[in-house]
Amino acid sequence: MRDEYKINEVHHCLQCGTEIEYYRKGKMFCDNRCRSDYHNREKNRERHYHSKVNGILERNYGILKKLSENGQNSLDRNALLIMGFNVEYATGYRKAGKHNEFRCFEYSYFLTDTKLFGLSRIDLL
Repeated sequence: MRDEYKINEVHHCLQCGTEIEYYRKGKMFCDNRCRSDYHNREKNRERHYHSKVNGILERNYGILKKLSENGQNSLDRNALLIMGFNVEYATGYRKAGKHNEFRCFEYSYFLTDTKLFGLSRIDLL
């Protein structure tokens, strides 16, 4: 008997939890359907996360675009949060001197504990 088969160990399918009767090293599912269902569920979880993040970035972008179109290049942080801006999400970041510069697609801005300032649109191409 090969050492990869361990008779006394009990292994369960990662999808349905049933005991895997004929276990071999690396076998994690009882059948192809469970394997497929498990990977589809994981992929959907990733898609949901990406969709959520993209939605937040789109909302932030829309707020910055509206501010820029109205000629505002600064705003109180609390007012920004009330508008629905999520300061945890940006498409870029860099330290610019003593300030933190953020990007949301083609919009660049500085953010402190009290305000957003220096909002400007950058021509990417």
